[in-house]
Amino acid sequence: MSRNLLKGGHRVRGFDLSPNAGSRHAVNGGIRSGSVADAADGADFLITMLPNGDIVRDVVLGPSDVLEIV
Repeated sequence: MSRNLLKGGHRVRGFDLSPNAGSRHAVNGGIRSGSVADAADGADFLITMLPNGDIVRDVVLGPSDVLEIV
C-alpha cells in the first residue's frame, strides 16, 4: 500500500513492528516512524493495514490514542 501511495507522489510516514517492513518502506522512499503516534502526528489521513479488529482497536483507542493525534 505505501509503495503505491509513494508512486502516486504522496508523502508517507509509516510504522511497523517488523524491522524488515520498515526498511522496505524507507528504501521505497517512505519516512520511517519510530511509533504509531509519530506516524500519525499531523497526518491528513491515516491508513491502517492490520491483521484483525482487536489490533485496530488497540492502535486507535489504546495508549497511542491515534484518534486524538490525527
